[in-house]
Amino acid sequence: MINRQCKHLLVLEATSVKKDAPSYISGYSNAFKRSTLFDVTVVNVETHNPLSERFNRWSALAGRKFDAVILLHSIFSSALKLPPRWRDALRSLRSPIVYFIANEYYRMPEKMKFAQELNVSLLVSQCFSERVLDLYRNRLGCMAIGLPNTGFDKKCFSPGGAISERPIDIGYRMVPGHPSFGHWEREDIAVAVEKAAEGRYITDISLKIEDRFGLAGWGRFLQNSKTQLAVASGGNIFELDDKTLMRTSDLIKSHPRATREEIAAVYPPKSEWIPLRTLSSRIIEAAATKTPQIMYHEKLGTSFEPDIDFIALHKDHSNLSDVMDRVTDYPFLELVANNCFKKLKDHMSYDRIFTKLDTALKALS
Repeated sequence: MINRQCKHLLVLEATSVKKDAPSYISGYSNAFKRSTLFDVTVVNVETHNPLSERFNRWSALAGRKFDAVILLHSIFSSALKLPPRWRDALRSLRSPIVYFIANEYYRMPEKMKFAQELNVSLLVSQCFSERVLDLYRNRLGCMAIGLPNTGFDKKCFSPGGAISERPIDIGYRMVPGHPSFGHWEREDIAVAVEKAAEGRYITDISLKIEDRFGLAGWGRFLQNSKTQLAVASGGNIFELDDKTLMRTSDLIKSHPRATREEIAAVYPPKSEWIPLRTLSSRIIEAAATKTPQIMYHEKLGTSFEPDIDFIALHKDHSNLSDVMDRVTDYPFLELVANNCFKKLKDHMSYDRIFTKLDTALKALS
């Protein structure tokens, strides 16, 4: 039972010791450590073995009564990093387990099995869609809520200088999405804007993984950009069985030069699609640096408003010319940047996130 008065949380992460880790890896961990709402013990399972003779900490942990155990995104992102002995040890605590699920397009059958084996009480998705959350609830028989994969953190990302004085007109860093997503928005926005900006604006746009930044470099890049391109994370085809992921992967393996049309032919009918689109950490971080964003209009289950909180680009690029004109409309850019900063500061702060989590924890009792 959750103790409504004293919220003692055991928070588990699985990260290497890197000061420059991306915010979606380090953000929640650091925020939990600073939290005044919860009494938190954070343990990194990559550096702490509960059964090793070199450590006696687990015995101390096992002697405590935790109101909940939090498994952060890094526990099972691309790979499961919680060894079987850890799972056995967690069961011995007999505390409700909260699972922050990551990469909700990849290895989903394994993640569902993992959640079932631990008898997860609360699953935290990065998506706010009730259709997505209902799939989790029906599959696992537990509560499910949506929280962003990172929060608005002024300690990591601070506003840049006046937009008119920033050297890069349009910046963008991303890697191509998996073809199973059902869209190519990450690539399409880069190609369209790069072409429209040629000879007119200074751009720094790349989809190459080797061009990505560490945390500090990424913050400077945002602060040096007048605008940033952005797309919602996730795909248009959410599944718990990875069927579309497997079909598209098999097709590309046998036909590496498969066209978009050939790939789309193995998608399920559009009537069966369930989108999982979320506010990415990049969007929240750009907002924190007061960098206005050019992005496709997407329903994200938030109060994000086009041409108020971001510069809305139609997905067919029919208004691209107008959008490009706005790159030098500095009063408009400052207005959008300030609107987005205030909205996400209010709605995506870790204080607000933890209040929502606290409400969910109370509902478990």
